[in-house]
Amino acid sequence: MNSQNHIMLGSVDTFFYKHLAGISLEKDGWEKVKIKPHLVGDEKFASAKIKTIRGEFQVSWERGENLFKLSVVIPFGAEADVFIPKLWNKFNLKEGEDLLFGNEQIKEFKERNDIKIKEMSEENIILNLGSGQYYFELEKE
Repeated sequence: MNSQNHIMLGSVDTFFYKHLAGISLEKDGWEKVKIKPHLVGDEKFASAKIKTIRGEFQVSWERGENLFKLSVVIPFGAEADVFIPKLWNKFNLKEGEDLLFGNEQIKEFKERNDIKIKEMSEENIILNLGSGQYYFELEKE
């Protein structure tokens, strides 16, 4: 007897929000997530959203020759560790109109109440964000 109680290709959508957009659970109840976009091959754009008990998490990114854009929405009562890939040696990082880091203007990361730096590694800038909507631009200098 063959079972008809399985979903064929049911995990394909997981690839989009978990791998390309990079949304993954860090704490039970979606209290905290990790957002680590995966820039694969020649992919220039990815966008995903996931509905949870806390609300809807949204991530979209776009990669250009000299500019990387990352848009993130974190629902009320949640937080996220966001990984911004360091695509160039010299760059400026802005959130909205605020310059958070610039090789020439600012030698240190400029924190805000809702944005805190967690780590700056060779590959990523890791930020801790509270709930809200964020629009990051990493621009090659």
